[in-house]
Amino acid sequence: IFLTGGSGGVGTFFIQLARHYGIKNIITTYGSRESYDHLLKIGVKPEQMVNYRQDSLAEEILKKNEGELYDVCIDYVGGRISETAAEVLKIGGTFADITFLGTQTSRTTIFNKSATLQNIAIYANALSNDEDLRARFGRDLDLLSELFQNGSLEPTPIVEVGNFSVEAVQKGHTLLENNAAKGKLVMSFPLSLIHI
Repeated sequence: IFLTGGSGGVGTFFIQLARHYGIKNIITTYGSRESYDHLLKIGVKPEQMVNYRQDSLAEEILKKNEGELYDVCIDYVGGRISETAAEVLKIGGTFADITFLGTQTSRTTIFNKSATLQNIAIYANALSNDEDLRARFGRDLDLLSELFQNGSLEPTPIVEVGNFSVEAVQKGHTLLENNAAKGKLVMSFPLSLIHI
């Protein structure tokens, strides 16, 4: 499995979940010393990491998999790195996208490789009137809750950027743009602003 953005909130969660289920052949990207250190902390080995800021990124990613294309690529970032993820995916592989920020180039590459594209939108279950689907989703959430409660998974780090304001939004974007957000970014919404 190759995944982009392993040190972010969803990437951190996925890596923990994959390791819990015995999936060890995971390669991910980092772009700063902080990201690298965070990945080490959650159990990713140096040989499983690639600095996405280097030239010939696809070539370096393939070297980590002994020159082989990947069965599964998961994109947590979007943009140009989604193109790289699509490039290193094998024909007939699976590409999971949680960002909806892929490019036309990445979509074309995925199509041309006859890959399975799995768009992941957690809110989709809420849009369904299918009781079986909702029940299955509820069981999945119960399982995840149990894994957190018994210590098999640890909560994703949370970075509070301040109360909901233009400044807090700018700070959050700056953290994201500088690859300095480890975990999930949270802005508080003061209850005094809610009018019922």
